[in-house]
Amino acid sequence: MRIVTWNVNGIRNPFSYSPWSTSRSYKTIFETLRADIIVLQELKMQRKDLTSQIAHVPGYESFFTFPKAKKGYSGVAVYVNTEKCMPIKAEEGITGCLENDKRIPWRELNGGIGGYSGIDLLEGQFLDSEGRALILDFGMFVLIGIYCPNNSGPEREDYRLQYLDSLSRRVGNLIAAGRQVIVAGDVNVCCSLLDTADPKEALRVSENGDFMSNPGRQWLGAFLKSCVKDVVREFWPEREGMFTCWNTKINARPGNYGMCTCGFCD
Repeated sequence: MRIVTWNVNGIRNPFSYSPWSTSRSYKTIFETLRADIIVLQELKMQRKDLTSQIAHVPGYESFFTFPKAKKGYSGVAVYVNTEKCMPIKAEEGITGCLENDKRIPWRELNGGIGGYSGIDLLEGQFLDSEGRALILDFGMFVLIGIYCPNNSGPEREDYRLQYLDSLSRRVGNLIAAGRQVIVAGDVNVCCSLLDTADPKEALRVSENGDFMSNPGRQWLGAFLKSCVKDVVREFWPEREGMFTCWNTKINARPGNYGMCTCGFCD
């Protein structure tokens, strides 16, 4: 099975690049990716703007989550090749507190995916209000498509850390229940100095020159030690230049001057 994760930085953004700028079709993109499951993050659109071209890609079943706050921001989609696999359950959000179409929180449904924590319902709905997670149960494994909050400043730090904690709790609970879990997406954390094109600058801006002192990095380090492993680094432990994030203001992508904040955990 081939699973691909991609922060598209806008659902229509891939059409700006070759070879997809001509066809402007997600079916063409998926055929190029040759993937059975595609996880997209940072859609930057509202539900009302979802077009048939994006929602109904021939041969694929699609699942979406959109922000209920910060319209046109965040967002996650998962496309599944129906010839290869199909989820038996799907839900929106990481906490299980969001309501389904029947206005019932996912965690209160009989036969839910499970792994829910005891988080307060309103707090969980607040954490999941930005359209950052989809959870699909394929029977043999549970897939979590994720777009975690970035490190945008002290005013968002509490929200960010609470969200990361909710992710690790959900994954840990699922694993404790005997489930195989794959986390695919953008955690918005640069894990190590190997994951940045400019380690000297990363050290300079770190608190007291300690790169690992960042709370997000401390969380990720604990997450990787407690219940999951970084699949990318399992295969390429020393490979450099595997970047997924570049500063668009200085057009840093052509020179691959960036950092890695995306990946797979299993």
